[in-house]
Amino acid sequence: MRLATARKLSAHAAVGFAFASISAEGDVPVPLVALFAAVLIGSYFADGRIGRGRGALLTALTGAAFAVLAALWLTGAMDLVVSASLFAAALAANRLLSRQSAADDGLLYLSALLMLAGGAALSADLLYGVFFACYSASATTALTLSHLSRVVEEARTPRQVADSLVSGRLLAGLTGLSIAALGGAIVIFFAFPRFTSGAFIRLPKPAQGASVGFSEQLRLEVHGVLKTDPRPVMRFTVRPDPGQEHAGLLWKGKTFDFYDGTGWQSNAPRREPRRYLDFSEQAEGDTRFRVEVLGTAGTNAVFLTGRMVRIDSPRYLRRGLRRPMLFFVADALGDVRVRPEAPEGFKYELRARAPLGPEKLRGRGDEYREGIERLFLQLPEGLDPRIAELARRLTAGLEDPYDKALAIERELSRFRYTTELPAPAADPLAHFLFERRAGHCEFFSTAMAVLLRAAGVPTRNVTGFYGGLRDEEGSYVVRAGDAHSWTEVYFPEVGFVPFDPTPPEGRLADTSSLLSALIDFYERASGPWRNFVVDLNFWDQVRAVRSVFRALSSGLARFQGRTGAGAAGLFNYLGAAIALALALAVAKRLWRLPAGAERRVRWKSDRHAARVYRMLLRRLAARGFSKARSQTSRELARAVADSGAPFAPIVELVTERYLAARFGGRPLGADEARRLRQLLRF
Repeated sequence: MRLATARKLSAHAAVGFAFASISAEGDVPVPLVALFAAVLIGSYFADGRIGRGRGALLTALTGAAFAVLAALWLTGAMDLVVSASLFAAALAANRLLSRQSAADDGLLYLSALLMLAGGAALSADLLYGVFFACYSASATTALTLSHLSRVVEEARTPRQVADSLVSGRLLAGLTGLSIAALGGAIVIFFAFPRFTSGAFIRLPKPAQGASVGFSEQLRLEVHGVLKTDPRPVMRFTVRPDPGQEHAGLLWKGKTFDFYDGTGWQSNAPRREPRRYLDFSEQAEGDTRFRVEVLGTAGTNAVFLTGRMVRIDSPRYLRRGLRRPMLFFVADALGDVRVRPEAPEGFKYELRARAPLGPEKLRGRGDEYREGIERLFLQLPEGLDPRIAELARRLTAGLEDPYDKALAIERELSRFRYTTELPAPAADPLAHFLFERRAGHCEFFSTAMAVLLRAAGVPTRNVTGFYGGLRDEEGSYVVRAGDAHSWTEVYFPEVGFVPFDPTPPEGRLADTSSLLSALIDFYERASGPWRNFVVDLNFWDQVRAVRSVFRALSSGLARFQGRTGAGAAGLFNYLGAAIALALALAVAKRLWRLPAGAERRVRWKSDRHAARVYRMLLRRLAARGFSKARSQTSRELARAVADSGAPFAPIVELVTERYLAARFGGRPLGADEARRLRQLLRF
């Protein structure tokens, strides 16, 4: 590979990774990403021809970019960090198009470094760490090759000779240098005291599109659940562990009580914030869950399952942030949220019991309180009369509300599940029941709720997630494609009980196993990245140092215990002797150092003079002129001159300069000493 090609490739890679670090979070508009990519690729193949003779035009365009970005920031249309990062990208584009030689690379690397710094402020994601590592490797290589290219250009080295420098050894050395540079950066990162409190951390935005299935509203005319979205939105562990591959749980996030003919609404008032919520007395056989709602869920909903007993311990997923304490806020329908917002995700603990079986639900009767009938038997005016007729036909001869719910659930499960939107209809529910007989889960849950209300059974609609697929670590993962909707039926003295009329094939997410595995790996790696890199603070460092010392102390204690008391005492004495020797060596070194600037100069001069004269004696000894103990330096120089040796003038010069430095008050500097040593190569 040619030297110029290797330099250009590594430089473009460094700039590309730096720009990727600012665009990974999605703050950079897509057209600007495409434009920079075009500049990056075009400049690589054009090799400076685009900007040749157009320096003024490129400078004017860069100035215009600065003006536009400044205006966007001043008007509030763009974040300051994004604007500054994009200006650094504009500088990098200017250099990419106009650089003609290795001497032009300095500003290019500086602008790339500014972009990397901007990326650190824009994103705390693991993907930034990947781009940082790639930038470190490519930038180290690019800087080395640029320096080598400048030396070659200044020396006017032939191209064939310059290209021969790019060898396997050089590339292996650059690889080692890159790894060493990255390792040094990691050591400095963890060793340098961190005094940030998290107040200036830019919180991540929730992923776009992950909440299509789960929403704070339910409209039948919009798209259903995206069953192919594999992004994890929630994780949970269960104790006792059921050991099942699929948990098969309904996780309630939002409840709706009012149906307007095309969708559901809820305006239930919220109660006071609490650190925990009790729904009933705890028992020994309760199932315990630890739940993590990830930032990709895009919601602050607390997802509940089964017959709730208690929820408590709301905490942020990210450690080290000095932020307000989290609280639960419940409403009159039982929906729970966390306050304040936690867009990066949160976790909590809950206790629940399995839903009651048929034997506990039959025979509860139909004597409902007035508030229950008013809220959960509501139907919109102008409801298609065929719906009430279908409800009477499906529940004919049935008196118990449980049997009515079971009959309607069984009938709807015969319909076909699909996420394809139907043709626009004035009454989407009637179109689903009597014409299309196919739809997504929102249609099934709405149909069951409305049919039961028409039959005099109180119901409400619910959205959330269904499932939980077990991973290798024993926890369960819920994905965006697992978003679901179902119906809850009210039974006196029991409360609301879930029924799911959606066919079983429409409940589970249909995701690619390979894609799911890759996303799971990324999400699993993101946790340690957030905990040990993004949220690292001074107290974390103190705890880490304490852990290291505790481990060393524990190891020393075990060593002493195995080797016996005598060996332990010998080990202690040996350690004390080593420490004393080191202390004496440091004290001796400090004692020999002259005090004051003048004495330091004299000390260094004496060192240089002694080194030069020792080299002179070695050279003379190699040619048969050994200095006798009784012989002075000048006597040795005269003996060399009397012998007629051609190097006698050099010997005399070095001898006089040595004597002047040691005894004549004329200090000998490092540069002069270097020149004298060069003269002694005779």
